[in-house]
Amino acid sequence: MDPATLYLVLSKLWHFRKPIAYTVFGISVFVMMVIILIFGGSLSGGDGAGPDGVYPPGTANVSEEVLRYEPLVAQYAKEFGVETYVQVILAIMQQESGGAGLDPMQASESPANRKYCKRPNCITDPEYSVRAGVENFSIVMKQAGGDLPLALQAYNFGSGFIDYVKRNGGAYTQELALRFSREHASENPAGCSDPDDFRTKAGACYGDYLYVDKVMRNLGGMDAYALTAAGGQIFDFNAVYQSMRGYLGLPYNFGGNSPKEGFDCSSLMQWNFRQAAGIKLPRVAYDQYRATARVKASDLKPGDLVFFTGTYDSGTPVTHVGMYIGAGKMINSNSSGVSIDSFTSGYWKEHLYAYGRIVRR
Repeated sequence: MDPATLYLVLSKLWHFRKPIAYTVFGISVFVMMVIILIFGGSLSGGDGAGPDGVYPPGTANVSEEVLRYEPLVAQYAKEFGVETYVQVILAIMQQESGGAGLDPMQASESPANRKYCKRPNCITDPEYSVRAGVENFSIVMKQAGGDLPLALQAYNFGSGFIDYVKRNGGAYTQELALRFSREHASENPAGCSDPDDFRTKAGACYGDYLYVDKVMRNLGGMDAYALTAAGGQIFDFNAVYQSMRGYLGLPYNFGGNSPKEGFDCSSLMQWNFRQAAGIKLPRVAYDQYRATARVKASDLKPGDLVFFTGTYDSGTPVTHVGMYIGAGKMINSNSSGVSIDSFTSGYWKEHLYAYGRIVRR
């Protein structure tokens, strides 16, 4: 029974003031308080200064210009029911514009453009572009039945490609994208004006039949500068870990910056990395996320940071951080204090957002 229905039932019982109502009401309130305390309090530590997708979360390899739109993308992704695809949408933006211009999602000709200008680059408000782009992604995802590659290509070609695929086997393939582009090339004669364009050589001048591969290359990899550091950490993980272990059980303090004051999630990282390894991290979890290189779950190493979303309302997509110690566990400070927790199930898995590696820049 959902909370709203439960409330209505209890309200009716209370209205009749039968003895059983008092008993049921009291027990229910107690149970709901316990649930809130367990799942809404003791697990939701955040920053003192201040949101599990189909693909490994937090792995979009995008420019700083795109990354600045992440909070806005997360906001509209939640509004349109595609909050688990924030990184995918960022990867789309990277392919579309690299975050530049007034229409970073290139949404002018999309069905979600309610200004109906319907010509390239007619959108002149970046926030509106993000809104329209995210809504368009949600539309094609629904039309594609959750088939991400099909939805991605439809973002580029338009939803007519989804109907085309359904008439030709029902599953996306690059060959179908090439055929579709060739069959519609006459609709975009200007697209074949450059003899050196790969589309001209393929006779496929409608959209980009390689769009899915290009977007997917923006997902799942580390930033370029991190590749040279992939062989190992740049600090002594054990030193940092043992330093943090020394504070196990220390009470959580939102805004605390030292062992004397107590730690919140990001200050536990900042203080111990500085003291044990001489590494200077930013103060809050979202800034720590932005200061680290994206890594895939399969590449995770002890000492990498694990980021979470939606643990409290901070206005940023990243709200909690811990340090990976191996075996699916992290050391972190949440409202239960400094503790070691698993993030492969339950609350933490539901809020998992990204992995980050500390590298030399």
